[in-house]
Amino acid sequence: MPPPTLVEPVQQTGEAKAECPVCAAPLSTGRLAGFELLSCARCGGMLIEMKQFVSVIQAVRATEPGFGAPALVPRTQQPGERQVSCPHCRQPMISHIYGGPGNVVIETCERCLVNWLDAGEVRRIARAG
Repeated sequence: MPPPTLVEPVQQTGEAKAECPVCAAPLSTGRLAGFELLSCARCGGMLIEMKQFVSVIQAVRATEPGFGAPALVPRTQQPGERQVSCPHCRQPMISHIYGGPGNVVIETCERCLVNWLDAGEVRRIARAG
């Protein structure tokens, strides 16, 4: 059973030609807070372009209850615990602690300029900001 989605609704707009880097399910194009992204219906992860990342977080923050909640919730993973490949170029993504609020580890592909966030991570960042 997939985890609950971060923010309802992620409106699916069609099938993408990429696989989820975590569970290998097909990624679907969709919209979150008005921004197009790729998402996984199975595990709830999202692939967000770097140029839109801050805008997506700000838009989610504007609609999220609990803004400013405590940010020091333990991380569910540490950098380097897993290796995921970019859905676009299939090269290894860099796993790192996100430099903003939320205390999460995200994956980044510097070649394709995208960030992968697992289910719940956009919400944690938005609420902690």
